[in-house]
Amino acid sequence: MLKDWDYDAPENKKYKEIRDDALHNLDQDWYKECTMKAELKAMFDVISIPQVTENEALEAMRKSFAGKEFERLDYLWIEAFMEDFCNTIYNVIEVWYMQTHDEGELLDPDIENWYRDAKVHKQTGRQFITEMSGITFQTRA
Repeated sequence: MLKDWDYDAPENKKYKEIRDDALHNLDQDWYKECTMKAELKAMFDVISIPQVTENEALEAMRKSFAGKEFERLDYLWIEAFMEDFCNTIYNVIEVWYMQTHDEGELLDPDIENWYRDAKVHKQTGRQFITEMSGITFQTRA
């Protein structure tokens, strides 16, 4: 069951900033060609909740796309968006690592966990793409 998550709570300010940055990716020029922005946004509203489970993420993807008809290759927008989401979190962590080295601050382990979860959701997104379109992903050895 999805946990209630309040991005406006003071203790969640960092998450909100990262989430907003990731959501801003949908406004980039190359997403103007995307035929499924509303579905990606609905999916993102769930996967961007820290500590959401893989099953919850997959169910959110299924609900977002239920009853929708897209071309087979359109589903690759999910992969692109999930990659952008992971990169947004990773870039924030990279900046923190540089700052902590200079300032002696502790890293926020919750944000690092959120990044690991996002990478899992990316794999879940690939599973969903395969489920919906038949497109499969291979890893290089």
